[in-house]
Parts: sequence; structure tokens; C-alpha cells
Amino acid sequence: MPIAGIVFVVLVASGTALYARLATQSELNDVNRQIGKTKGALSVADKESYEETKTLISDNQKITKFNKSLDDYVPFTQKIGDDLYNRAEKSDCQITQMTFSKDNNAVTVQGTTISALNVNEYVDEISKNTHYDKVTFNGYTSDKSQEDTTQQNTTDQNATEEDTTGNQNTTQPSNYTYHYSVSFQLKGGM
Repeated sequence: MPIAGIVFVVLVASGTALYARLATQSELNDVNRQIGKTKGALSVADKESYEETKTLISDNQKITKFNKSLDDYVPFTQKIGDDLYNRAEKSDCQITQMTFSKDNNAVTVQGTTISALNVNEYVDEISKNTHYDKVTFNGYTSDKSQEDTTQQNTTDQNATEEDTTGNQNTTQPSNYTYHYSVSFQLKGGM
């Protein structure tokens, strides 16, 4: 019986080890399932955190852009008005009306001149100022100048005159007044 006892002890020990191993494997499988669930939950949480972070970054960029626009903001002041009048005078243009819109920080200048070329020069002068943006020439109209209608001028306005050398001179003073309009935005406007 000693061999049978040894075999019995070995069988009991093997069974116990097998049982312990199976119990441990079952617990290990439970732990692995729990780890899988935790990983899934973390993945969802990470995705939500990522989306929240992405939204915060976008909002931060908008705020930064807004702050930069405030740094560049040019208010409508007397200095702007003086600049516009000086540029008009330099271009032989007169300003008859100037309007400002707070909504889009826009200025519209209307005026008169005796030559369409003066209007082009004035628009170029405005475009040179780094504080003005989106300069738009809205066009001009012309009408016969009042001083010409009061004068008793016997020559036809379209006729050419001969100068002292006998050559025809086709450059006469303008008989028209040009009414122009120019719009632009002050930089940094919202």
C-alpha cells in the first residue's frame, strides 16, 4: 500500500494544484476583462478630453485674434480727418462730406475736383496710408462748372485753340466739376 498511498498523495496534490491553477486562471481572466473595460472607458474619456481641449484651443485662438485686432485698431479721430483733408488738398480735391460708420469702422469721403485725374491721385494717396484698408473708389459724376456758365465765353468748349506758334492746343482748362466718392476701412475694425 505504500505505492498506492504515494499515488494517492500525488493525485490529491495534482488535483489540488490543478484546482488552484484553474481558480487562478479564472481570476486572471476576470482581471483581464476588467482591464479591457477600463481601457475602453479611458479611451472614451480621452476622446472627450481631446475634443474639449481642441475646443479650448480654438476659443483661445479666436480670443488671441480679437486681442490682436484691438492692438491694431485705428479709431476715427481728428488726426484721421486731418490726414484725409491734407491728402485731398495735395491732390487738388475738395472734401464736401465725410461719414464714419462705427459698425465696420468704415469711412466714406465725398468731394469735388476739376479733373478726373485728381480723383485718381487722391485714391492713390489714400491707399498709401497704412492705417486704411479696403480702399474702394465708388466712382464719380461730372457736371458743367457753374463758373463756366456765368462767363460769356464765345468759344465752343470742344473747339481747340491755336497757340502763338500755330500749333493746335487741345488742353483747355476743365469746364466740368467732378463729384467723387471713396470708401475704406480703418484697420483693426471688427
